[in-house]
Amino acid sequence: AEAVLQFCVEPKSRAEIQQHLELKDREYLRKAILTPLIESGLLCLTLPDKPTSPKQKFYTAPADNVVMKDGKARPEQGNDNG
Repeated sequence: AEAVLQFCVEPKSRAEIQQHLELKDREYLRKAILTPLIESGLLCLTLPDKPTSPKQKFYTAPADNVVMKDGKARPEQGNDNG
């Protein structure tokens, strides 16, 4: 999951993510990796109203927008906005 988040700092398509992870099964990528990251708020959609669009891309959520399941904000990772 961390590899996907690091790779998706810039928006990436499902195919780009799949190639980066060297996975052959796109259903596995969707069910085991992308969906849990999206549901946890760590990964965002460029077209949230059209989740199945062929133009859909995925990007890492900004650190200040993410709250982990334990209720704590996700730690900053090299974010130099300050």
